[in-house]
Amino acid sequence: MDVSSSMMATDFTPNRLEVTKGILKDFIAKNTGNRIGLVVFAKNVFTLSPLTSDKKLLIRLVEDLSLKTIDHYESGGTAIGDALL
Repeated sequence: MDVSSSMMATDFTPNRLEVTKGILKDFIAKNTGNRIGLVVFAKNVFTLSPLTSDKKLLIRLVEDLSLKTIDHYESGGTAIGDALL
């Protein structure tokens, strides 16, 4: 999940981050039988949750995501390639 400052763009209402969080929560809720992990990134990347089948935990983590999840003074940018790796 991208938590870089570009996710505050308002080309989606209210912003990219909130719209993406809603889509991700829906994906988690509809998932059946698969484990899901959550990786967040800006310039830096970290695993917020390893693979789990705990939907309540994952949804709670997604709800709490914000630009503050990663310190942007230390970590500006978007390391999508590193996140995919």
